[in-house]
Amino acid sequence: MAKYDRQVATAKKLIKKYGSIEIFRQIRDVADPEKPWEDDGKVTTDTPVYMVFINDSTSLAEVFAAYLAGTTIADGSTVVYIADFGLQPTNKDVLIKDGVEYRIESVETLKPATQTILHALKVKG
Repeated sequence: MAKYDRQVATAKKLIKKYGSIEIFRQIRDVADPEKPWEDDGKVTTDTPVYMVFINDSTSLAEVFAAYLAGTTIADGSTVVYIADFGLQPTNKDVLIKDGVEYRIESVETLKPATQTILHALKVKG
């Protein structure tokens, strides 16, 4: 039993309650190390994950996250919360909700003492 298991369980419970199952598409480059000049394409893996989309660009969470990141808040931005599901989101990955692709602009991970609780993703659709 890890130290933050209760917080992980709470994050999963609340995201499941207020969110919906959407697609997390992990995109990884595939390259031949002996021929780096050739583009072999990309490998994608789709994983169904519970997510909560927050569309209010003036939410306190986003204002605080922008302040910490030293950035400004863009109009029409969306924050997506995902509980830990075993993968680390990156800027290459995509979220798909109702057939609309959302590109990840930034990833903030709540990870005290190396145990991931949740990810807050700023996305653009």
